[in-house]
Amino acid sequence: MQSKSSLLSLSDKISLMLDIYNFRWSVSENLKHMTNIKLSHIIQVWMWKFFQVDGDIFQIGPGYVVLKLKAFFGDVLVLQTVTPIEPLKQKLSHYFYASKFLGFIMKFVIFGETVQVARDAMIWDYKTFVRNPILPKEEKQIKLYRNWFSQFYSSNSKSFQDSRNDLTW
Repeated sequence: MQSKSSLLSLSDKISLMLDIYNFRWSVSENLKHMTNIKLSHIIQVWMWKFFQVDGDIFQIGPGYVVLKLKAFFGDVLVLQTVTPIEPLKQKLSHYFYASKFLGFIMKFVIFGETVQVARDAMIWDYKTFVRNPILPKEEKQIKLYRNWFSQFYSSNSKSFQDSRNDLTW
């Protein structure tokens, strides 16, 4: 799947700066509890690639993510954990690893991640569960992801509605 957005344009048809994302999500064939996303993020100025980051993202179960990034400035490893605290409340932790040489650049990476999580949290706080949402074809990956994620629930798991009504564990 590819997403393009214009960051700076002269008109509807002429873009001076583009933000281009390419990604492919898949479930591991041998390890059904694991998914992989191949990611490429490019900032293009006029016709030239100004900045490119390629990544491999591995989600292992519902609460652990390994993100490996490769860019012209070096490699970065990000580990993410999601730990349940109470119903409808989780602790999200990020661990960043890179060479000391990348210290200054990592400040921007961490700032960007902080801003993105803060924006996402505003959506997470007000989301509602829809059993069979109507999704455009560009978002069919959401249904595949939900189907993959459902393997981590059993018939004894509390439903979303039960969790909202009874906030005790």
